[in-house]
Amino acid sequence: MQFEEQLDNIKFYQTHPTFKPFVGKKYADNESGVRILLVAESHYIENVSPEITKENLLNDWWSDAPPQLYDTDDKSWYTTRDTINNFMNGISGKSYATFREPCKVFNQCFCNGIYQQKTDIYKLFDAFAFMNYFQMPALYYGESLWRSLLIFSKDKKEALEIWNKTEEMSNKVFLEVLEVLKPDKIVFVSKEAYNAFLRQNKDYDANKVFVTVHPTCRWWNTKMKADNLTGKERLVNFFNKIAEERK
Repeated sequence: MQFEEQLDNIKFYQTHPTFKPFVGKKYADNESGVRILLVAESHYIENVSPEITKENLLNDWWSDAPPQLYDTDDKSWYTTRDTINNFMNGISGKSYATFREPCKVFNQCFCNGIYQQKTDIYKLFDAFAFMNYFQMPALYYGESLWRSLLIFSKDKKEALEIWNKTEEMSNKVFLEVLEVLKPDKIVFVSKEAYNAFLRQNKDYDANKVFVTVHPTCRWWNTKMKADNLTGKERLVNFFNKIAEERK
């Protein structure tokens, strides 16, 4: 499979295989004519194991022998590729709007809306590559990564220390992925992840990077004061711009 061997050579994924990016079968050759990497914030686990310590999160997680954060052997629900495959096979869930909504916009902008059946629209995700920016999961169900660190640490200074290390190490992995996938466009659906990326990469080509709100949040379908657009409309405009540039 294209890209697979190179992704397997990234050291982090050798010890954290559940985080390995999904790469669609049509990522390098699809209706948009460009390689689009979709980036969300992070996986999450239901509750962090009571045995996990600050040292585990600050250093051990990034080692060759990472700790088991969650006290179960079932990792399928926070494995990037399993999550995408579940979505593409029609399993429903609110969180899957993360993938479903970009597919619907892709269908509208690049496929003239020809796909009407849900199963056909879901299969359009093969046009994307997908990963989470942060290479450590949020530690509690329903919480952002930052909020989960605050809950875990009960101390803002300690939480910030873990956050800064996570941001730095995640960015190193992210840049390795970019070297492999060589996306033409990077679409963030998490402002938290986007802001972290900007902090770590102040000189990155701004024309390649785009951000909109997460498809599960209210602003996906509600206009924002900044530009009087919904999150969905922002993505439609971005994809339409790509389509225009191809002409």
